[in-house]
This record gives sequence, C-alpha cells and structure tokens, in this order.
Amino acid sequence: MAGIEVSNVSPEETGRESASTGNGDLVPANERPESRFTGISASPGIVVGTAFLRDPEHLAVPRSLIAPEDVGSETEIFNQALAQTREELLSLKADIAERMGENHARIFDTHLLILDDEVISNGTLDTIREKRLAAPAAFEEVVDRVIETFGQMEDEYLKDRYVDVKDVKRRVIRNLLGGTRLVVRPSEPSVIVAHDLSPSDTAQLDRRLTLAYATDLGGRTSHTAILARSQGVPAVVGLEDVFSRIGNGDTIILDGNTGTVVINPTPETLVEYEHEIRRFHELEEQLLTLTGYPAITLDDREYKLSANLDMPEEVDSVLEYGGQGVGLFRTEYFFI
Repeated sequence: MAGIEVSNVSPEETGRESASTGNGDLVPANERPESRFTGISASPGIVVGTAFLRDPEHLAVPRSLIAPEDVGSETEIFNQALAQTREELLSLKADIAERMGENHARIFDTHLLILDDEVISNGTLDTIREKRLAAPAAFEEVVDRVIETFGQMEDEYLKDRYVDVKDVKRRVIRNLLGGTRLVVRPSEPSVIVAHDLSPSDTAQLDRRLTLAYATDLGGRTSHTAILARSQGVPAVVGLEDVFSRIGNGDTIILDGNTGTVVINPTPETLVEYEHEIRRFHELEEQLLTLTGYPAITLDDREYKLSANLDMPEEVDSVLEYGGQGVGLFRTEYFFI
C-alpha cells in the first residue's frame, strides 16, 4: 500500500498479546472488532503499524518506620539518592543534547530544578524526622502532594508539568530502593502506545523505530507532544483508556491530523486510510516545493510568513518550512 508506513513487532518480545473485553476475558487480536478512539491531535501525520505497549514502571514503596537513632542514616540515604539522580539526569541531558540538540536537552533542566526544590527535599527530611518514615515512603508522601496540586490546576501547561514531577519521583525512588530499570524497546518500527510517557521515556526512544505516539494522558503542551512535533512524528494524546484496550502486535491506525486512533481496522477502513495517507503525502510534497519561494500574491503584494509558537523548541521546524519570523509566541509558557 503506497504511502502507508507498516511495521511488525513480535508479541512474544514485547509482552501483552491480547486485550481485555472489560470483564476479564482476553480475546485474540484477530477476533476483536474494529474500535475507534478520539484524543487530542498533538502532531500531524497518519501512520498504519503495529502497537508496541510501553508499560508503566510500578515501584512498590513499603511504608516502613525507622527507629529514632536511624534518622541520621536515613537522611544520608536520601541525600545520596538525590545526588545519584542528579548524575543520571545530567548524563541523560548530555546524551540528548548530542543526539537531538540543546533545545531538547533543556527539558531536563526542569527535572533538575524539581530535584533541587526545597519544598520537596526539606519536606522529605521533615517527614523522616517527624513521622519516623523511611526515606522512600517519606519522599513518596511529599511528592504525591505536589503531584496532586498540579492535577488541580486549570492552566493546561502547568497541569501537564505533573509528568515531569512523576518522572523525577520514579528516578529518586528507584535509587532509594536500590533497583535498576529494565527498559524493553521495540525491535521493529512501531506505534508506541502508553498510558503516559515521561520526557525521558520519549527522548530515549529510537526515532528510527518510532512511527507514532498514542497516550492516554497528556495535552498539546506536554513534552511528549512538543518532542513529537519537533521530530515530525505523528502523535495523539489524551485518549483516556486506549492503553488498556490494545495488545502488543495489534494493527493500529493513528491519525495525528484529526486525533483519531483505530485499533484492528477492517479492510474497508484500511483502504479508506490508504487514500487519506496518499492525499496527505501528496499535499505535503506540493507544499514543500513552495518553501523556497517568497510569499507574493498575484497582484504583487509581498507578505511575511510568520509562525505561532508554543515553545522555543518549535523554531527549527519554522525555519525548515520557510517561515520568516514569529507572529505570536506564548510568553506565559516561556516565563513559567
């Protein structure tokens, strides 16, 4: 099928093979009917491929109490975990800067600021001293209050920052518990499906094996959306519960133009989207031939083509597609 990007991932390599019917029964992918989900269009483009489920990392934190004489040693354990996490973030930032550029690497400046936030660090130390909680439980208690605060915010950009806090939380708790994360990645180009993707998850995925992103959570200002647009990867976010209704290896159509995701499409739907993909690629190719020409109307009026930006990271794509400036830059995001 010309114009369609198709991938194959072995279910045995990636985990879940079948999706739930909702009553606990598992149904093989080839026996399930087509289903459609609508989310937020985060990055344009249409792909057809197989799903690769990015399972969330579950870290069970025991609510352990410590003896009064152990407060000092537990405080030291917490400080060492913060230092170890800082080294990880700096290493990750350097790696992303080398592979994707400084603009994308600056995402991890936010994580470093969260790590150094006195409300979190001092709050954890106070909880260790006052409640005699072990460091992992104390840290989780404090950070969960911060995450809850972000969830109650009305501003979309601020609300999406809870993902950054959760990412830092996972890293610190993993280090406190002395564990290492086993990251399973697709071996073939795939549509990455997740309940949520942290900035570090998204940045570390191999672009060559990533056809598109589909997530239950997130908005247009989430880091997943920003990275997807800058990478030119189609993405649909805010799908609510697609992750629980899909299995590894399922065929999936992701339409980043309309915010639509189709699981196990019928042959008729595949033909319909084959046409849409061809039409989209033809239009894209036609528009790309015009990027080097000045914007002059038939009556010889010249215009300056400017872009509206949400984030500084989008500047590269403006230049790539012939933009001459910025018409509107949402300074509240930059300021925040």
